[in-house]
Amino acid sequence: MLYFGAALGGIGTGCVYGTCVGQRAEVVSGQARLGRRYHGGGLWRGSRADHRTDRYHDQFIRLRASILVFGLIQGGIVFVMAWLLLVPPAQLANAVVKPTQTAHGYTPAQVLRSPVFYVMYIMFVLIASGGLTMAASMAPIAKDLKIDKIPVELFGMAMPALGFALFLNRIFDGVGRPFFGWLSDQIGREYTMALAFFVGACALFT
Repeated sequence: MLYFGAALGGIGTGCVYGTCVGQRAEVVSGQARLGRRYHGGGLWRGSRADHRTDRYHDQFIRLRASILVFGLIQGGIVFVMAWLLLVPPAQLANAVVKPTQTAHGYTPAQVLRSPVFYVMYIMFVLIASGGLTMAASMAPIAKDLKIDKIPVELFGMAMPALGFALFLNRIFDGVGRPFFGWLSDQIGREYTMALAFFVGACALFT
């Protein structure tokens, strides 16, 4: 059931995400990525995590309730927002692709024969692995240092240190997506990627 749910959720997310990020402007693609990550909901989920842990003693019941509630909320939001989608006007649908982007479409077989594809895929795996490993390590690190439940006050809010760290992690992870998309439109993808990788490496090292 776990694998089935993960596969079904991945298909749904991929369908929505894949259509949203196919934008001509990187900043728009970044905004789509921000929405795809559900950071607005993620903030609320992060602030509720400790409360749910204290409220439920059985982990299975806690997870089942959380997945059901947030699944219904997200599904309802997607259903309602889908009614606001409009057919693009003719001038937008017929817009000419910018010279900086290719107008040639590649077949899956052509993509698999391209060395660039494998370089990009390895980059994606390494970046995702670093970020996921760091996110998964935050709770064990905080508990090991005995600071997970120390109250922290910042920006007029107060909560346990671990919850606050997860809270800030989601904020900056979300904001960084449209920001680097905008930066890519200004200085180009290569410089933006180099800067993003450098900042990411410094963050993980720290």
